[in-house]
This record gives sequence, structure tokens and C-alpha cells, in this order.
Amino acid sequence: MLEAVLAQQTQAFLHAAVLGLVLGLLYDVLAFFRRLGGGGAFLAALLDLFFCLMGSAGFFLLVFGESRGVIRGYLPLGAILGGALYAALCSPTVRRMLWKIQGFFAFFRRKSGDFQRKHRRRSK
Repeated sequence: MLEAVLAQQTQAFLHAAVLGLVLGLLYDVLAFFRRLGGGGAFLAALLDLFFCLMGSAGFFLLVFGESRGVIRGYLPLGAILGGALYAALCSPTVRRMLWKIQGFFAFFRRKSGDFQRKHRRRSK
């Protein structure tokens, strides 16, 4: 009996840690879109709202799925530790990859701007 309860709590803690990992990844991806969109205040607010809604919905589903609506202390702790683990181990690599993707888009944005300026000069 006690082993089953401990196994269930361990599984819930691991699910909370996975939620923290996923939220860390979502944060980096949304930061990428914020930089890609130019960093306007409206876009930042919209993306922040989306992140908060996804985080609260994920935690809500976790709490009701794992512990029938009772917030146990190990659930937020697992999510925080999962997010910290993501920030320490995965985030630098993910940000570097997203930075390269942003550079790819910036390269083509510059080329299209050069192309447009070149054709405007010829038509005058």
C-alpha cells in the first residue's frame, strides 16, 4: 500500500518536472518569436499572456490529473526544478539554435530589402 502511494507521488513529481522542462522550452520559443517580430510592446504582451495561460493550464491539468485537485508541495517544487534543469542544461543550446534560425531570416530580409532598393533605383 505504501509503495503504491510513493510510486504515485514519484510519478507526479516527475510529471511536474517534465512540465517545467516544457515550459522552459516554450519560454525560449516565445522569446524567439518576440525577437523575430521586432520586440513591440503589443507582441510582447500577447506572447507573455500566451505563456501564462499555457503554464497555468498545464499546472491545472497536472494538479487535477495527478492528485485530484490537491496541490501537494512536491508538484510546484518539481516544476521549478524541471525549469531550472532546462535553464541549466538545455536552454543555451536551444537559444543558440534559435539564434541561428533568426540569423537565417535576417539574411533573407536584408537580401529582399537590397533587391527592392535596387529595383527602385532603376525605375527612377
